[in-house]
Amino acid sequence: MSMRGIWISLLLSLGLQGSEVKLAIMPSRAVLTDDQRSAAFTLINQGSQAATFELSFIHLEMDDQGNFREVPSPKDPITDLLTAGPDSTRLEPGESQIFRVLLKRPLYLATGEYRVHLVFRNVDESVAASGESAMGGISVPLIIRHRTSSAHVTLKGLTLKQGSTTSALVMNLCRTGQQSVYGDFHVSFLSDSGRENPVASLKGIAVYASQDHRRVEIPLPEGVLESGGRYRVSFDARDQEAEAQAELVVTGK
Repeated sequence: MSMRGIWISLLLSLGLQGSEVKLAIMPSRAVLTDDQRSAAFTLINQGSQAATFELSFIHLEMDDQGNFREVPSPKDPITDLLTAGPDSTRLEPGESQIFRVLLKRPLYLATGEYRVHLVFRNVDESVAASGESAMGGISVPLIIRHRTSSAHVTLKGLTLKQGSTTSALVMNLCRTGQQSVYGDFHVSFLSDSGRENPVASLKGIAVYASQDHRRVEIPLPEGVLESGGRYRVSFDARDQEAEAQAELVVTGK
């Protein structure tokens, strides 16, 4: 599994009598394959209040806007092949805990990509849940790939969305193949004089194998909207050789 050395902290803030509990989770996702069948997640309590968290599996689906909803477990859940632990941990301020996930050898698993989310839920009744997500915790995706081929991506329908005070580039990130994609967007403006300036980026965008596209909106910083040139948008996947590029000509503000 290659994460290109990039670890991202996801912060969970829970209100508690004027203080807060912050749980950092690293990495923000993991990919298991026939050759790489284990992963480790490190949890760190970065706040000033102790809290207890339980680990479980949930199944989430993403719509074409990037929003998640919990769905019933599939008929043949991939979780039967997964072992994770410890089941729970209590973290004092500054303490950390490593959670390990192991994929049993998938001898009879059909070829394809599977996905489940690990969710860490607060179980302390004294800690308010105001900072938690709609699923009642904080989750990270676990991708399981069994004999899959790489994905291909394209950018379609690139347009400029202009508001009274803000602007953004809008497009569809389209995916084909057996694997999901996860990567980063970078935007540059190329003037008619040949000058190229980086103007925006958007990192950690995924399109799962159950989807063929996802709508993506990249906000442009105030003051960068220009005329007499073109915007160049590129997408680079992190864990496979999948990339795409699109350009949009700008003729006036």
